[in-house]
Amino acid sequence: MKTKPVGAGPFTLSAFTVGQSATMTKNAKYFQADDIRLGGITITNIQQPNAATTALLAGQIDMVVSPLLAAAQLPSLDGNPDVVVQTKQGPNTWFTIQFCKSKPPFDNLKVRQALNWAVDRDAVGKSMVGDDYEVGGFWPEGNPFFDEDATNAFSYDPARARQLLTEAGVPNLTFTGYFSPGDTQRFMEIVQQQLKASGITMNLEPVTNLFEQFIRLGQNPAAGIPMARQGTGKVTRILGAGSTGNTCNYTSPTLDAIMQKVAAADQLTPSDEAVDAWVEAQQYIADNALLVNLVWNPQSVATSSRVANVQLIAGYSTGSIFPDMARTYITR
Repeated sequence: MKTKPVGAGPFTLSAFTVGQSATMTKNAKYFQADDIRLGGITITNIQQPNAATTALLAGQIDMVVSPLLAAAQLPSLDGNPDVVVQTKQGPNTWFTIQFCKSKPPFDNLKVRQALNWAVDRDAVGKSMVGDDYEVGGFWPEGNPFFDEDATNAFSYDPARARQLLTEAGVPNLTFTGYFSPGDTQRFMEIVQQQLKASGITMNLEPVTNLFEQFIRLGQNPAAGIPMARQGTGKVTRILGAGSTGNTCNYTSPTLDAIMQKVAAADQLTPSDEAVDAWVEAQQYIADNALLVNLVWNPQSVATSSRVANVQLIAGYSTGSIFPDMARTYITR
């Protein structure tokens, strides 16, 4: 394992304990070092949202960020003078259910379609986000790449789901889905209850190593995953050939070719070619029911009141919302 990474950012790694913590110190060689007001940052690995919130309220840590900061924890922080909470919806974070498409039962297109028809996204959205929810896709409404037909390809229709399962030969579908603590567990429990109307039983199991147990090995056929990616990574990360995030190594030369067209087009303007290619990609994914897109997932950050100038920005790789640590500082 590489423990001495090379970088030119405002902080450098000074200590790292696998599974526990990473400590970074201010980089004196950074070209704007005089503007960095933090002397260092320690990132602590806390697995449970309740434990993270408790640690914040006890003054043991200064910041908790999504996805560890679950929506269910926010009411306990509301009105606390020692805590500041910010929530922001970016264009790169949404809830999904993903499955292993190379093994039964989800190697069958009709089963994948049935699962999509069996999920009530509106109910998930209202429960998870509130009345201002938006059904998820690869791009939010208003974005030039948004495709309404693909985003709304499936509505809640238990009768249609039952018919598809009957045609697939699994009228009483039962499978196990992974979840991790926090918001993922919550939306998977909501979906679990919804699926019963379609004759589907989804048992739930906590996952300890998502990459190994689900993405690589597919030990359970499905998992709830809060997606956080931007640009072409929204698709290539989870469906692209050779990607480490591609569950059970799904392959689609057709989709890979479409994403090559996306990458070759001007996405910044965006060009007509980029829009057309993104629409084509979204429609292919919907036609083949390659995952279940649920709703857009607002990101929250809670800090102790001594943390100042917390500005939320989109991450450079995943695109999820997080504090710009180069601007943040401690007041006391």
